[in-house]
Amino acid sequence: MINLNFPQLNPLERTAAINLGLLAVAFGVFFAGCLRNQSVESNEKIDGAIVGNSMVPHFFGQHLAAECGRCGFGMKVETTPQKNEPLICANCGGSVLVDGEVKSIDSQAVIIDREAKIDRWTVIAFRHNENDTAGVKRVIGLPGETIWFENGNVMCQKAGEARILQKSMADQLATRVLVHDNFFKAPSPRWTTIAKPRLDRLSLPEQFHGDEYHWKRFLPRRCYRHLENLEWSPKLEDDYGFNQSNSRQLNPVNELMVECDLPVTNFAEVALMIRASPQSILVRFRRLADKVEIEMIEGANVVARATTTAALSVARETYCQVSNMDKQLLVAVNGEVVVRRELESLPVVGETAEIFLGVPKAARDVNHRVRLWRDIYYYARIPQLELVDRQKAQLKSSSGFFLVGDNVPVSSDSRDWENPTISRNQILGRVFEN
Repeated sequence: MINLNFPQLNPLERTAAINLGLLAVAFGVFFAGCLRNQSVESNEKIDGAIVGNSMVPHFFGQHLAAECGRCGFGMKVETTPQKNEPLICANCGGSVLVDGEVKSIDSQAVIIDREAKIDRWTVIAFRHNENDTAGVKRVIGLPGETIWFENGNVMCQKAGEARILQKSMADQLATRVLVHDNFFKAPSPRWTTIAKPRLDRLSLPEQFHGDEYHWKRFLPRRCYRHLENLEWSPKLEDDYGFNQSNSRQLNPVNELMVECDLPVTNFAEVALMIRASPQSILVRFRRLADKVEIEMIEGANVVARATTTAALSVARETYCQVSNMDKQLLVAVNGEVVVRRELESLPVVGETAEIFLGVPKAARDVNHRVRLWRDIYYYARIPQLELVDRQKAQLKSSSGFFLVGDNVPVSSDSRDWENPTISRNQILGRVFEN
């Protein structure tokens, strides 16, 4: 929800001794909110503040923050159920006892632009009726479409044709969920050097063989509070470190984005590989003065070559990105897509996705910052047929927008509403960070 014309335009942090048990009652799981009853129709832009956390991890209402004592990662959490119970770090999986003081972070300030274009994947503020509180969700379905979910992806049917909805790189960057950032180091590392027997089984092309390259593999771990077993897990899952008190069945996720920095030195090189059955994709990034040369390899064959068109500044960080989300492969540098390919099929459900980082052995001691992100995993709480039938039965379904919160497990949205979609005149505007 959004509190409109909120007087506090900049989030403040205050440190206080907080009784975590009392906060558990105050915050709850579903996060209530309110709206100041003022007319906003005459304003092109409206100041507001997020109330509740259905849009985490991209927009935050009031919440708690603590630093992981193991890796130093800044944890943002709803609350912890009882005093002296640990928080679980979403970055390293470590158990963190919060003793005494944590930070209470005020609601995030936002601007609602009434004139901005409403597209798919944009975040909007809306009202169900004029007396209702203002909600905030992301637009998933557009007028005339019927929406449902399959294995975490959004399916769309319009004019009798069904397809998977694909996000652009910009939309992926706006919706991705962080799994791990190796800048924050823990006693139990999430990246491990691959032993030679395992390396031989990867059947790498000759130029990437172990004699020339140094390879590391990402180790998944369940970083989720309610699970008793926090041992290493062979699968990545759709956990949210924010939802410390939420207990649910986790879903395996193998649609990912891996992002690695590329040193500014000439001929610096990194290779990123995503193995998610039935695809195995390896991409090499090589810096040449102010450009980056890219090779994409499947099996032993180079299937694509490209060079960045924009000149890169030696004073600017350069990020290499590979994504296999939404049945497409995107290869980008600093968010600019250089190679895009349709994938023949989605990764196999339940199979283990593997992420690898390779660097020339001469650069093995260079600190490459690597971040791993996952796609939002969408699912419905009711059977697919019931969700589709509700949309078809709604009188205004042909002109409605289907909305879902980014914090999928706790958001109440079009998946639950009796009338799943809202009309254009119910939308207050597009939501931007202030």
